[in-house]
Amino acid sequence: MVCDIRDFSVFVSQNSSSRVKALLNQYYGALYNIIVQQNHGVINKLIGDSILAYWDSENIAEQGVQAVKAGLAIAQTAQQWQSQDNSTIAVKIGCAINTGAVFIGHVGNEALGEFTVIGSDVNLTSKIEHLNKFFHTAVTLSEKTFIHIQDQMSCRFLSNVKFSADTEPINLYEPVALLPKSGGFSVLPKAHDNNKNKQPYIDWPL
Repeated sequence: MVCDIRDFSVFVSQNSSSRVKALLNQYYGALYNIIVQQNHGVINKLIGDSILAYWDSENIAEQGVQAVKAGLAIAQTAQQWQSQDNSTIAVKIGCAINTGAVFIGHVGNEALGEFTVIGSDVNLTSKIEHLNKFFHTAVTLSEKTFIHIQDQMSCRFLSNVKFSADTEPINLYEPVALLPKSGGFSVLPKAHDNNKNKQPYIDWPL
């Protein structure tokens, strides 16, 4: 999972460093609670306003559902912030969820190193996240995640996207609701429904 604050650079340019810090503290605290404490994920790193998280369960469907539940909760939290006077700032957060094989471990040496997650599917997740702004969505799933959670999640098809000339196009989906049998029912705000502008195929050079 990759999460990102919409138009964060604009916010930074228009606000004091203390206000930027307050926003990031609120943001990081909320996402830690949702991803780690509520949905058993692992936050690997903070990159400015972006968060990279992963799930390491042997059950791929289970980790997919947990990730999607986290994404839905993050979207709802951002909506709540926009209606609360005590919130630091009304923000929009985009999340992308993908499933694939990655390297998880330590890289570097004794002088400089970190525990990280590396792989083409990590890079793809970041590219998918950028499309939330294009689709006006809060959470976007790759097809590789969708196929594992489709019996537990109602999803809306977004588009078939080709990211580069040497890759095959992939289908992208927006999670709409957790089905009752999966232990709850959570619906994204209707503001994210942008069906009339969605296209069957997009050549997206990222």
